[in-house]
Amino acid sequence: MCNQRCYIVPPHLLQAIADSTSNSEKVRKAAKASLLAREKVSLARTELFATLTQPRGYTSQQRHHIVPPHVFRQISDAEVNDEKTRKRAKGNLEHVEGVIAQYKSSQEKDAQKSIDAQAKSEKETCRAVYDAQHTTNEDSLPGKLIRKEGQKAAKDKAVNEAFDNVGSTLKFYKEHFDWISTDNKNADVISSVHFGEEYENAFWDPTVRQMVFGDGGDFLNNFTASVDVIGHELTHAITEHTSPLDYQGQPGALNEHVSDVFGIMVKQMVEDEKSDAADWLIGEDCLLPGVKGMALRSMKEPGTAYNDPRFGKDLQVSHMKDFKQMYEDNGGVHIFSGIPNKAFYLAATAFGGYSWEKAGQIWWKTMNSGKIPSRCTFLQFADVTVDVAEEEFKAGKIVRKAWDDVGVSRGVLDEPDGEDPDGEDDGDKDDDDCNDDDDDDDDDDDDDDDGDADNDNDDDDDGDADNDNDDDDGDADNDQGDDDDAEDDADDDDCDGKNGKDGKEGKGGKDGKCDGKGDGTGGGKDDGKGDGKNDKTDNDEGDCGCN
Repeated sequence: MCNQRCYIVPPHLLQAIADSTSNSEKVRKAAKASLLAREKVSLARTELFATLTQPRGYTSQQRHHIVPPHVFRQISDAEVNDEKTRKRAKGNLEHVEGVIAQYKSSQEKDAQKSIDAQAKSEKETCRAVYDAQHTTNEDSLPGKLIRKEGQKAAKDKAVNEAFDNVGSTLKFYKEHFDWISTDNKNADVISSVHFGEEYENAFWDPTVRQMVFGDGGDFLNNFTASVDVIGHELTHAITEHTSPLDYQGQPGALNEHVSDVFGIMVKQMVEDEKSDAADWLIGEDCLLPGVKGMALRSMKEPGTAYNDPRFGKDLQVSHMKDFKQMYEDNGGVHIFSGIPNKAFYLAATAFGGYSWEKAGQIWWKTMNSGKIPSRCTFLQFADVTVDVAEEEFKAGKIVRKAWDDVGVSRGVLDEPDGEDPDGEDDGDKDDDDCNDDDDDDDDDDDDDDDGDADNDNDDDDDGDADNDNDDDDGDADNDQGDDDDAEDDADDDDCDGKNGKDGKEGKGGKDGKCDGKGDGTGGGKDDGKGDGKNDKTDNDEGDCGCN
């Protein structure tokens, strides 16, 4: 997942606007303000990423005592035992019975949560749109409630656009991927419009679990009107619950890529376009007239979306030969996402028909396969898509060719100089498989003669995910952050204004009821005092305070 806010407009584009002497001082100032606002919460995002990708806890499991309670009861009741022995046994009995009672209580709570979650999943997902009233203060979000589920259209055009396009995105996920809301537990979907003064961006912010839209300036605008932009941002939220991807280097580019893929498919669904007829442009409504360009990104031809002296040139690349290490943009996550973007375009057009029928299903099942580690590389991701394509449609060769055509193939290092996506060399040479569960060191009986010691039988094109040309950090445990325990009730409320910060077991935090006011009784790191303020205490269980 993103370890910063996940923005639709990349920083290099805003930087180009801010630096260009062809632009007015007002335009340059607005671009700089957007850049500064972008950098405000990176530490909080890093903390959240660590929470989502940590090993899952099991706090509700019962302790299994080797000595059963009835033995202590017999000892404490036997008159042949001295008083000291009987007293000690009685104390042990009381302790064991207390633990068992606590476990039963936990079971009852878990059962009730399941019932509540089931009941909530049967309801229509609650959408709510707020007016941020031009603040850039995140603590003031979501702002003033303007429209919520069941209400008629508002007078504010941006509010209605956000509300309707969120609805289209939710419909797309539900109808084609059987996924409800952002977390598959019917979480409320909160949006704030009119963020900042001429703020030229839109983003998903998991620290407050909502989408935020600026009004734009002289060049960038119409974020709420672009259904692909909203599909892109909501997919960042969904990725947190399928396969959280570190927002750095190749995994960060994959994070952006997945959001582009599902954002473009939402747009194609709304416009009823098949793969061969679609324009494959992301954010084409965001560039105002007069700008020399078509969109923010092109999945068909990365690097050709715009070219304007006031704007700079589209920096995206479409082939691994142009991949390089860089520090800007979290290692170029918006730049190098063009490589997998082009691969998806090639796969989808090769299949034909609607993009979500085959290519989209392959990418979705890949993200839900449990084989995508948080630091997944392009090659690892490609291998899993090939596996899924072969399993689902006997079409592994089609997908493999798409990846080969963009240079993501065996024999090409995932990261130059053997570095991990985060720029650190962990020294592991044979533990870079997406789903490696082989613990022995003698796995050379079927060597593919490619010189690798770990020998994964993966020099063919069958789509095995167990490649060894990558340089992953060796996360063989595939900590996917599927959060069956840890993500519990972050959004378990009635159209909450703030869904709060994630705790390590329960979630919750700020939870309004379509009024934007959090009652703070949830878990996460909320102090539970009903003031909606986080005091950094660790509450392991949260119920979000919905009564």
